[in-house]
Amino acid sequence: MIPAHVERLLPYLFLLALICIAVAFRPLLPVDETRYLSVTWEMYLSGQIFVPTMIFAPYLQKPPLLFWLIDLAWDIFGASRVAAMLVIFVASSLVIWLTTRLAKTLFPGRDDIASRIPWLVAGSTIFVIYSTLILFDMLLTVFVLAALLSLLAFARSGNHWHAVLAGLFIGLGILTKGPVVLIHVALPSCSIRSGAIGRAGWRRRNSSPGRAWQFSLH
Repeated sequence: MIPAHVERLLPYLFLLALICIAVAFRPLLPVDETRYLSVTWEMYLSGQIFVPTMIFAPYLQKPPLLFWLIDLAWDIFGASRVAAMLVIFVASSLVIWLTTRLAKTLFPGRDDIASRIPWLVAGSTIFVIYSTLILFDMLLTVFVLAALLSLLAFARSGNHWHAVLAGLFIGLGILTKGPVVLIHVALPSCSIRSGAIGRAGWRRRNSSPGRAWQFSLH
């Protein structure tokens, strides 16, 4: 029987295997991966981190956070595709972990659900594809999940620092892929009842899994 701590690592080892296979057997995907690595390479060469460039002309189509993180990885490990993929591996691993945290928050006491989440995420077709590509989507998903968890914590406790954290994660999402993060955060948040938040905070109306997003004022 596999020890519990080893079993928890298996989805992440599966993710690592996917990335290793992609690096070993798949070339960079034109035009997106090649373009983003070209922009990062110029940033790495020039040291100009505030205005990304492509063919030494300003590249303003995407925000710079992913470029910054890859540039940082290159500063530490040297410029290579493998070093760039480390950023994607960390982001994809955080997606698995944060989704599991979200399941535990929405379904308290349901360890049977939370225990399935890592493999449900790691085995999904969309995740398998995007977790092996140098794109913005995994990093954006990290900040969306972190913002949702912070908003849930704020709704339950009324602690304004959780709201500040949610704003920080939304800001990082904007630095990752622009204002589209607002759509991803706003749609789930619409299930939280509108209205001013009192000092006493919010309490859940019903603890059943289907109503985990429903809250009411004290």
